[in-house]
Amino acid sequence: MRSPVSIRTIQYLWSTIGLVCFILFVGEALGQEELWNKNMQAAKIAYANNKYLEAEQHVLAAIETAETFPSEDPRVGSSIDLLAHVYKATGRFKDAESRFEDALEIFATRLGPAHPWTMAELNNLAGFYSELGRYSDAAPLYRLALNRLVRTLGPKHPSVAVVLTNLAEIYDQQERYPEAEALYRESLSITQETLGPGHPTVAATMNNLGFHYSDQDRFVEAKAQYEGALEILKKSTGLRHPLAAAIYNGLGVIYRKQARFDRAENYHRKALEVLDLTVGLDHPHAAAVRHELALLYIRQGKYADAESNLQQALDIREQKFGTENPKVASILESYAALLRELGRNSEADEMEIRTEAIRKKASGLDLADPIQ
Repeated sequence: MRSPVSIRTIQYLWSTIGLVCFILFVGEALGQEELWNKNMQAAKIAYANNKYLEAEQHVLAAIETAETFPSEDPRVGSSIDLLAHVYKATGRFKDAESRFEDALEIFATRLGPAHPWTMAELNNLAGFYSELGRYSDAAPLYRLALNRLVRTLGPKHPSVAVVLTNLAEIYDQQERYPEAEALYRESLSITQETLGPGHPTVAATMNNLGFHYSDQDRFVEAKAQYEGALEILKKSTGLRHPLAAAIYNGLGVIYRKQARFDRAENYHRKALEVLDLTVGLDHPHAAAVRHELALLYIRQGKYADAESNLQQALDIREQKFGTENPKVASILESYAALLRELGRNSEADEMEIRTEAIRKKASGLDLADPIQ
């Protein structure tokens, strides 16, 4: 079975987050253009700082402005996509699903079903389902996006590699390991060929492949991928990088599984040190590391240390993702198991009820047919 923890995230293509403006149309009113940019920038800054109500207010204003643009302008779609991310972050999954679908329809109608932005939104909708654990819903969308990307951009484009990796992770979650490995290796080959063998994105793909091997207890192969990824980072970005922390965390998992507990703890601690120097210890990556530390301490019977790390991980995820996000459920599940081990059954019951409710909510959406 899969490890419950992974510092891997769904990769979103051409996301509105981080972009300023898509297209300038001749004759467009400069005032409206500036107003849209201003609200989108404010929304993205608020989103990045977990100020979701503020982000929603700004992005709604941006949508109102974008609706005054010419009918062929796709920026209303990009604004709605950002609103979908805001709703996802606050646990408003039905609203998020509707907004992702609206953005997809806008891009398909205004730009065409084979346009890169349309395919990107298809990938984003699949990523949304994947984050909710709805893998059987996400996989067909990834395959559709992949087929379109190959037809329009060619089989060796970096965006093809992104979707291959996303689909591979779905297959990993479904324990379809041979298919996942083939996709990871194809993605790695494309990334090496298009970006160069020393590019940090190559290291990220190798990290994913290392996790894939570790999950199957193929430790020699996993270590080779992790160590190769660290060598790339050492020569490119340096090891003071969040990806290095993810790799250290992965190595810690291997040593925990091998009952080499001191080495495991050292790598998890090293991961936290890097995160402290880069994104901070309140980052979701730190929650993943603390979750792994807790699993390590449970193996050693260090229950107080395990509970402390689980509580910190839970606090981070609730703060960053809200109390009803599936990422919170995975912490609650481990926490409940620890409480049962300690004989605190009533507390464990409460956490198990919360876990079930979160997952039921996440899986209770109706999948709409993708745009063909």
